[in-house]
Formats: sequence, structure tokens, C-alpha cells
Amino acid sequence: MKKIQEEKIYYLVASTTLLTSLIEDDIILGYECILGQLENSKLTQS
Repeated sequence: MKKIQEEKIYYLVASTTLLTSLIEDDIILGYECILGQLENSKLTQS
């Protein structure tokens, strides 16, 4: 179970890192944008 959780986190961080450069010039702003979208997403609400 822990291995699966670690893989999910790895893929989330890797994909976020790739997307930040497309969204913003500053990597911090890119991360904040993605995190904001995830927080407002219906997928994360249970």
C-alpha cells in the first residue's frame, strides 16, 4: 500500500513539474496555479 502511495506522489510531482513551465515563467507561480486548480477540482472533493 505504501509503495502505491509513493508512486502516486512521484507521478503527481513529475507531471506538475512538467506543466509548471507551460503555465508560468516562474516555477513557484506554476505550482501555486496547479495546486489551486487541484484544490478547487471536484475530483478532490469527497
